[in-house]
Amino acid sequence: MVNLEIKSSVNVRMEEVLEAVRNLDTPELKDFFQQIAEIVVRRKNVLFSNKEEELLTRIKAPALPEKAQAEYEFLYGKLQSETINEEEYQRLSGLMKSIEEKGVERLKYLVELSKLKDKSLSELMIELKIENVTAPIYV
Repeated sequence: MVNLEIKSSVNVRMEEVLEAVRNLDTPELKDFFQQIAEIVVRRKNVLFSNKEEELLTRIKAPALPEKAQAEYEFLYGKLQSETINEEEYQRLSGLMKSIEEKGVERLKYLVELSKLKDKSLSELMIELKIENVTAPIYV
């Protein structure tokens, strides 16, 4: 069985703690249980908040570095105006592939976060104001 350290110099076996808990009156036992439940919730919240923060950071990360994003926008404008040459088109295709890959990663992180928060993916995307996983996120 596990021993618990009550004070720095006192060790109590888990069996002894459980025996003391068994001897509590029902109202005291309910209060004790409530306090234990609160400790568990606080610990879970710390773990969840750290993981949530990590996932949010990954979700909010830009699909492309700033310079590549500017190049993408320039080349996409040329595509729209039908003035893009073959070399530029190939570069644009590569940038689009990178954006799509980032979108897949972002979706994976969104699904993980939605499970963590016990929300549907669409609820989470609405909460985070995300309409498209490949679009830049400004939160």
